[in-house]
Amino acid sequence: CGHAEVCWLCTVRLRAVLRDFRCPVCKEELPEVALVADAREDAATRSGASVGGALRDAKLGLVYGSMAIRDEVERLFDYSCWQRGCCEAGRCFSTLAALEKHLLDQHKRKFCPTCLNDRK
Repeated sequence: CGHAEVCWLCTVRLRAVLRDFRCPVCKEELPEVALVADAREDAATRSGASVGGALRDAKLGLVYGSMAIRDEVERLFDYSCWQRGCCEAGRCFSTLAALEKHLLDQHKRKFCPTCLNDRK
């Protein structure tokens, strides 16, 4: 559809969390969207026609303009500590349970069960 004014974070959240594959602007169903560094690129590039073919996420219908963009998106799904000054900042925990244990042991914090389990 060519609407490039929607930020990549919202695009990923809509697709991954809500399973909404429509354009937030015009509501056109988009089986695939391209995440590129420069939103001013032409519509063919934004639609995925000429963006790196190997950098795709078929499940979310995402085409990444570069490896750096793909890495940034994949970090959203990591179980990592976000607490300031954490000695393990940047560490990716293997499971949610491991992150929960770290948060409790190191920071005396817990996830809200309602937010964690019942949230979209």
